[in-house]
Amino acid sequence: MTEAATLRLFVLSMALSGVLSLLCVRLIWRSRASTSTKAIWTVWVLVPVLGPASYAIAFDPPPVQPEGLRATESALSGGDVGGGDD
Repeated sequence: MTEAATLRLFVLSMALSGVLSLLCVRLIWRSRASTSTKAIWTVWVLVPVLGPASYAIAFDPPPVQPEGLRATESALSGGDVGGGDD
C-alpha cells in the first residue's frame, strides 16, 4: 500500500470515528443518566476509535416498555386522548 493510500485510509477511519463519536454523544445526552455521568462519558467517547468502541461495549439500553403500558393506536392518532365531550 502506498503512503498516499495509507494516509487516505487513516483520514477515513478518523472521520468515521468522529461521526460515531457524535452519534454516541447524542445518545448519551438523551439518556436519563446524571449530568456528571454524561460529562464523563462525553469526554471519553470523543477519544478517537477507543471511545466509541468502549461505549458500544458498556452501553445498556433501557428495557422495552411492557405491552400493557404502551400507547394505543387510537391515542397516537388523536382519538380518545382527552376523554371529554366537546
